Amino acid sequence: MRRAASAALVALALSLTTVACGSAKATPGVPKANFTPGAVLSFEPPHGCSSGNSTSTTPASCTPEMAINTPGSGGGEVTPSGSSDITSVKSGTVLEISNSSSEDQRIQGSIDGTQTFDTGTLKPAESTTVVLDTSGKLTITDVGSGQKVTLVVEPKPGQKT
Repeated sequence: MRRAASAALVALALSLTTVACGSAKATPGVPKANFTPGAVLSFEPPHGCSSGNSTSTTPASCTPEMAINTPGSGGGEVTPSGSSDITSVKSGTVLEISNSSSEDQRIQGSIDGTQTFDTGTLKPAESTTVVLDTSGKLTITDVGSGQKVTLVVEPKPGQKT
């Protein structure tokens, strides 16, 4: 009897130790984010206009032009004038928005009519990033000039649309 009680006590102590210690499996860590831009939206003065000439009386022909470039995929470009070497980016693409003009800029983006981002005012030489994580037709608008560019954000494999 005493031997059975001792065995039961040892078994109980071992089971409590096992429960208290938990498993030795590693828990997943925080994934590392990659914010390397896959596309860059910038404002450049048109040819023949210098960025130092921009004022509130600047002719429309010298309004900084918005362009999207994809540095990682051969340097394609999309502009409001319809010049388009690229028409789509993958969901998850990091879009860098850079104001390289001498004027304040404010950019808004909407996917299929639903606003997804608003940069607020970007002063000259300021930039920000946006992760394009929703698939659909992306319309990017320069609030000041009304310029628009459109891209398709393609879903990742297995992503619901």
